[in-house]
Amino acid sequence: SCSKMAAAGDVGSNAAPPGRRRLGSMLSAYYGIEGGAGGGGNAHLSAPKAPPAPIAAAKPMDRQGFNAEQHFEDLAATASIPQLLKEANEVNGEVQELDGDMNMVIYENYSKFIRATEVAVQVKSTMLEFAPDVEYLEKSFGLISEHQEKVEEGISGRSREVELLLKRQRICRKLQALFDLPTTLQRCLDR
Repeated sequence: SCSKMAAAGDVGSNAAPPGRRRLGSMLSAYYGIEGGAGGGGNAHLSAPKAPPAPIAAAKPMDRQGFNAEQHFEDLAATASIPQLLKEANEVNGEVQELDGDMNMVIYENYSKFIRATEVAVQVKSTMLEFAPDVEYLEKSFGLISEHQEKVEEGISGRSREVELLLKRQRICRKLQALFDLPTTLQRCLDR
């Protein structure tokens, strides 16, 4: 286990430590971030990602059902003091990195929450600004509806009168044609 940790410690200085890559991939998977790039302030998450390590090469602490007491007893029994100190420093560093990363995630989520609250307050104030205009529009539509009803009543009464007058006019034309018939017939006979 210590030899695996020593091999992990020999990785180049420009590559992210395994713990940071692991956290970055977990956070990326949780938040659905493509390629691990999270945007502003996440430079450590945008580093090129190594392919996921097989479960066999994972640290014992990363495995399902990890027993901390048993791991400590195994290390204490088999490792030298310098190896134990190195392991303790690596674990402490990884804990600090994870703590910093989690604090950053909490801060980012808090910032998003604050922004969403500000937007909600802004929407509410905008709606309150529009309330008098909406009331005015409602009153205007009410007046328009009243005027429309009055116009329809006036037109419907007049339309009946106009229809009756048109019917009378047609009857009058027919009567006029009948009265003019003898004169028209006389003219036709005279020709």
